[in-house]
Amino acid sequence: MTKGVGRPSVPIGMNFAEDPELDPVDIGEGEVRAAYRMNLASHMGNTHNCKKNCRYNPRCLSVLGEKVWLDAEEEEESEAEVEDEMVRHDGVPAGLRNLGNTCYVNSFLQIWFHNSRFRQALYDWEPGEDPEEQDNESILDAELYEPRSKVASLQALFAMMQFTKRKFVDPADFICKLGLNPSVQQDAQEFSKLFVSLLEDSLAHQKQVSVRTMIQKQFRGEYAYVTTCEACLKESVRPSHFYELDLALGGNKTVADCLADFLKVERMTGDEKYFCENCCSKQDATRCCKLRELPPVLNLQLNRFQFDMQLGRKKKLNSNIQFPEELDMSCYLASSTPARYSLTGVLMHVGPDANHGHYIAHIQEMQTGNWFKFSDECVAPLQGKSLRLGAEEDMTGQARRPGKLGKIVSKAGVQNSNNAYMLVYMLQESIQEIRAVEAKEKVKKEIVFKQAMGSLHKSDQFQEKKSDSEQDYCYSNSRIFPTTFPPHLRTKIDRDNLEFDEEHEERITSRLAEHHAARAKQRRMIDQYTGLKWEPEELEDDDDEFDESYEFLPTLWLARWLANPVTCGPIETRHLLCMHDNLDIDKLHEVKICDSAVVSNLFAENGEGEGPRLNHERLCQICIMNKARLISLDFKMLRDQQFLATQKSPVDGTGFWVGKRSFARWRTLGKVALEDKIIVEVTYWKDQQARVSQVEMERRKKVEEKRKEWKVKDEEDDDKEGFCLTDLQAKLQKMGTNVSIAPQDAGKNGQGNMTGISVIRNGESFKMANIAEVKLNFSEEEKKAWVGKVKPSCAVKPMLKAPKPSATVKPFIKSEGICEDDPLEKGGEGKEVGGGVVSSVLNGQTFHPAAAAQSSNSASCSESRSSSRSSSLDSLPSNKTSASEASSREASGLDTTAASPTPSLPQSTAQHLLPSEDDFNADILCPHGNLRIEQRARQLISRAAWYRLNTYFIKPITFQFGTPVCSVCEDQLNQANLQKERWREEAARQKARLPDLFKDTERPKWSKPSTTRVYLLSSSFVLAWRGFVRGLSAGKAECVGESITDVSNRTLLCPHSGLLYLPTIAWEAEPNQALVMITEEEWLTVKDMFTVDVEIKVDRENLSSGPVLTSSPAPCTICVASRQEAEQEDRLKYTNSRVFVRRISPDEKVPEDSHLDPEYCDSPVFGGDPKRLKLMGGDYVRRSSRRVKVRGEREFIVNSDMMLRDFKVKLMEVFKVAPYDQNLMVNGEYLTENHLSLGLLKVLPGSLIFLRADEPASCAPSPSEDYAGHHPEQGFKGTGLLSN
Repeated sequence: MTKGVGRPSVPIGMNFAEDPELDPVDIGEGEVRAAYRMNLASHMGNTHNCKKNCRYNPRCLSVLGEKVWLDAEEEEESEAEVEDEMVRHDGVPAGLRNLGNTCYVNSFLQIWFHNSRFRQALYDWEPGEDPEEQDNESILDAELYEPRSKVASLQALFAMMQFTKRKFVDPADFICKLGLNPSVQQDAQEFSKLFVSLLEDSLAHQKQVSVRTMIQKQFRGEYAYVTTCEACLKESVRPSHFYELDLALGGNKTVADCLADFLKVERMTGDEKYFCENCCSKQDATRCCKLRELPPVLNLQLNRFQFDMQLGRKKKLNSNIQFPEELDMSCYLASSTPARYSLTGVLMHVGPDANHGHYIAHIQEMQTGNWFKFSDECVAPLQGKSLRLGAEEDMTGQARRPGKLGKIVSKAGVQNSNNAYMLVYMLQESIQEIRAVEAKEKVKKEIVFKQAMGSLHKSDQFQEKKSDSEQDYCYSNSRIFPTTFPPHLRTKIDRDNLEFDEEHEERITSRLAEHHAARAKQRRMIDQYTGLKWEPEELEDDDDEFDESYEFLPTLWLARWLANPVTCGPIETRHLLCMHDNLDIDKLHEVKICDSAVVSNLFAENGEGEGPRLNHERLCQICIMNKARLISLDFKMLRDQQFLATQKSPVDGTGFWVGKRSFARWRTLGKVALEDKIIVEVTYWKDQQARVSQVEMERRKKVEEKRKEWKVKDEEDDDKEGFCLTDLQAKLQKMGTNVSIAPQDAGKNGQGNMTGISVIRNGESFKMANIAEVKLNFSEEEKKAWVGKVKPSCAVKPMLKAPKPSATVKPFIKSEGICEDDPLEKGGEGKEVGGGVVSSVLNGQTFHPAAAAQSSNSASCSESRSSSRSSSLDSLPSNKTSASEASSREASGLDTTAASPTPSLPQSTAQHLLPSEDDFNADILCPHGNLRIEQRARQLISRAAWYRLNTYFIKPITFQFGTPVCSVCEDQLNQANLQKERWREEAARQKARLPDLFKDTERPKWSKPSTTRVYLLSSSFVLAWRGFVRGLSAGKAECVGESITDVSNRTLLCPHSGLLYLPTIAWEAEPNQALVMITEEEWLTVKDMFTVDVEIKVDRENLSSGPVLTSSPAPCTICVASRQEAEQEDRLKYTNSRVFVRRISPDEKVPEDSHLDPEYCDSPVFGGDPKRLKLMGGDYVRRSSRRVKVRGEREFIVNSDMMLRDFKVKLMEVFKVAPYDQNLMVNGEYLTENHLSLGLLKVLPGSLIFLRADEPASCAPSPSEDYAGHHPEQGFKGTGLLSN
């Protein structure tokens, strides 16, 4: 008995169910509304501090997604704030569109564009002097100009980038001219080298020196390889030009370290001695690189991308590098020429490796000195006092912290980066000259702009400036162009800007319209949302009346509607219904109470899905009543538990036996009993609803058929002539009927035509067409005199209408002769649709709720239990219970609480149903229906306690004190004890006669010369016999079955009566798990004690060639091979098994004993020799668990479904050999199919695999001392970068 159980939890609104003696009939509409939590406070919008929506409160409409609409109303934007994100802002450079994977091109284009001297030289480039562009006829018509050459396309692109109004420019024409594939990302550093070389060749045809030599003057420097002989000290100098310095990152932390590593002195000794022409012999020497001349723009390439020979692909070095904002290169020059540089650009690759990532650039604008971040179309200024150049977010969007960049700490004027791969420095003298020129030109541009705007005063002091500015610049379409600017480019830019202005106006107009529509939609949504709040009206006249202007809406649909009212879809309520097609009380947390008027508008706008509208008619009183029954039951059990705790076991010989397990679980069993009872009621209610619906459909079908017959007959009567009102009166008088006649259409159309006769009798309406209105008034005496005199054919046929919905269906009176038998009449009298007292005939048996008291708990509940016993499955006889119906149930003696009526099963069926574990006292009931003999399974309780428990169960299993135990069980127990004693004696005798077989000692061995014959037993028999003997010897008779009497050796034979296993000498070293060898003496003992089905023996004969084993019966070759094949296939399916790999050199041979590997099998399954199988024994295959790893081998855990290519990757991590250089061999065969699994390649667990690696050539060609230029990658072959 559990003590200290707390108070049962009660759902919100169900406090009325805490009464232990609750009568569900007393539950009214007020309690139903409280159970549906309609009395809770309403929450709306920001008026309540709800951090999340209150699921327990159906009136909480907060935090459903309305914040988007409410906040937008507070932050309403004006029409002037509507902007076009495609417009370029003043002072911000234009971006470049990414065509797929062209970000590496865009970053270099931005670097070159912001070099004003480079850009001006391109503007000065003359198309007529270019061999490719001079034939371009479109240059003669500025309106139709289209560039043809690469330089012309770059010139037009730079011009568009400088003067466009767009936020970004499309470089598609330039990319197409270069022949690059936009979807393939290439090496950025190689692109830079190739394009500079291409541009240098293209500009060589220009006559203007500043244009022709622009690349050399801006980017080209000179260094020399100096080799010094240590013997004669003669220097060999080989000068060379460079356009960028390639610096190695490995082991270097700063740019100064990289430069020192680039210029370091190397000694040439030993095999690398230098051949000195002066000494005419090889001598020790030193070699170094010396800088002789530096360009104005110094490009430092940081070699972050290197080719990994082991991986066979490029990899990225993510090491941190520190670089200064000002770089003094004077110390690296042979001369004393000052060379102070300032950082103007940083190119970065953001990504995990070389083949994945994004290229961006941080560039300084020369005129203002401001820094910008260029990421394709997006250009943003870098703001702040301490700029972090070269530091950028990784591909996951998480920025690196300054303290996580490595051990290098940034100092003032020093930057560091993990992603920078190119640094651009410019001479400080060049920067000052450029900014001085730009300042002067800016003044001229401002004068031209003010003059164009009409704000310049015509005074003498500005006349000279005005003339100079007008001579140098002109104003066109909001842009100021130099007068020397190519006219075809200016026309192209003006045309593009005009098109953009039109597009801009269209976008602004469209967005204003969208803005107004969005504001209207927003205001409408806010109005609808605020209108959802339901505030019930207080009706003071009648306390029983409630405001019914509410409906329930699904919470998920409301959230979808507030998220997007266009895609929210129709309102679905089918999933919210209980089995009575009303709102499920257990799904109250999924709905919200809203105002019915607004809900009607939502239904009209979004449509109705599956399920009805959840208004006040969909409150399920049945579910509430049954849920209250369960809650009341908990409180009643709590009260009775306290009572039972005070009761003691009687000592006066009175009381009742209860099972200890049942008594400990009586609360659970009592609740299960009530749930089962409710389930039965639900099943019965559904059956009655289905029967009523079927009867109603049949009745309507018959009525429709009658109506069609009458319609046909009326049409026939209309065709008959001579039928008048006097004839009708005469016929009705013969029937003894008082008739009153009134013209139906009198006064209409000025005519008195009789169009029909309606006869109303006993509340039913009948009609005769095209005569008049007739009222038939029958008295009781006339009815009695008329019955039996008039044939049914003389009766007036009724005009039937669709019956009104009613709780009861009253059949027509057959004795009156008005109509034929009604189907409802056959269904039985006193049937009340939907609840109350219901009786009917089902399958020839009466099915009445009042008979539930006669049904046992086991019979009524064994087939009705389900895993979900919830209040949604609860049911009472009717949905709306009136006071009269409740009183009728009380008068009929039905219990509405714990003992509510349940349909009874047929008695014959109930007798054969055994009690289940959920039945009270089932644990003390034996299989014969009597009291169990085990005293420990039951206890004695008082009569008062039993009567209190009895109220929770219908006819529980009852045993009073003094009830005898089951005599049949006692007899069976005595017989079982005698049988166990006999088995124990038999086990002791068998153990004494076969001690060696039992202990598995002194087994026959082929190594003994005396062993010439053995007998075979099935291992399953031996194991079962040992278990039988061992269990009885230890006194564990309960765990032992019947004694062993038969030896089933036939399991060792195939269907052809041949032995399934080849006899082999190896059985001594590796016993066969399927059989056991015994001596001839043991075989005789076995035959004496057991019944043997087949005798199997193996004889040994010693020949000069070796021992030969023969068995009787002989082995079946076909079945043995089939069994071995099946075993091998099973062994090729493994997980987490070990294999061993040994690496051998290219010249080393595979050891000859590799075929003696413990896992090597030469069976026919693997292409071996059948003769060898016969001599060695086909079953000799050692398990992988017995193989021990030897020195020089590595162990790997693999699965049979692992692909060979994946296995090679694991080998690469250990042996450092690329997968394509691995040659694997197992059992003398190479593994070459990388797409196959290890199981399909016949690699068994424990196999030894040999790895032979393909090594590169020992002598690789050394690079030439002379500068050989750049060697392009394979990726740029076939592009325009290599056309020259």
